Amino acid sequence: MKIFILITSLIIMSITVTTVFVGINTFSGVVVDDSYKAGLLWDKTRNKKAMLGWNVEFKNNVFNTGKNKVMFSLFDSNGLPLNDAIVSLTVSRPATYKYDRDYSRIKIKDNIYIANIDLPLHGLWDLIIKVTRNENNVVFKKRIYAQEAVSSMPAVFIKQSERAEDKRAVSLPITFLKHSKMAEIDCDIHADSCFKVITEDNIIVEFNINPKPVRSMSNLVFSITLKEKDKPISDANVEIDLTMPGMFMAKNRVFLKHKGNGRYEGKGVIVRCPSGKRIWKADVIIERNGKTASTTYVFEVKN
Repeated sequence: MKIFILITSLIIMSITVTTVFVGINTFSGVVVDDSYKAGLLWDKTRNKKAMLGWNVEFKNNVFNTGKNKVMFSLFDSNGLPLNDAIVSLTVSRPATYKYDRDYSRIKIKDNIYIANIDLPLHGLWDLIIKVTRNENNVVFKKRIYAQEAVSSMPAVFIKQSERAEDKRAVSLPITFLKHSKMAEIDCDIHADSCFKVITEDNIIVEFNINPKPVRSMSNLVFSITLKEKDKPISDANVEIDLTMPGMFMAKNRVFLKHKGNGRYEGKGVIVRCPSGKRIWKADVIIERNGKTASTTYVFEVKN
């Protein structure tokens, strides 16, 4: 019994020493000098934000390691765009200052601020947006998760006549997983709608499915909202082609009708795969003025 107690004590001591050693060698030194003052400053910032009524709306919520675009819009208390503000963005990794980087070269186009950032590591990151207008300062924070990725291709816009044998043939934005041919999820459809921009014609495509959570073998409402230079597009033919990446599937297309203000809706069902796989790809096909545009969303459903 004494030997057992001795061995147990030695194991506990070794674990404690190892923990202290790792803590000393990995601690970045990030501490709050005065937690009381920090709390007061946070309250002041929060109250100032509430008083001004400014809001931020992020256009993209999925990020990968490497180069990314952060797209967001700012609005005043009346819901009008804040396009004349001075905006800067800081990217920070929780619990360390080592990877902090400031971005001041932020472009604005069609009421959307666009910043090119770099996320060298996968995991959690903080986006800190500082907004200054007429001597008023507000800070917005958003925590994101960067997933590992190998490569990606942006959405493109091509003429319908470029491929006579297949008028719907377009280059699609697919991100490939390491050691896998399966497309990587770029849309958290259970959380909210997802946004992409067809770069050549500046068409913003908002993709959504309801009800949530999105389940297979359920009656679903698919919606696409289209805007061009912040103006709703109401004269397009829109359909969604549903497939499973890396698998041969029977055709499953949802045809959408315009419901007003650039919003298109259609009903459909996502079938349940016998293999148990749950990752689906939605190719959004937009026909307008003799041209075909397309972009892709990859998402996971619940069985």
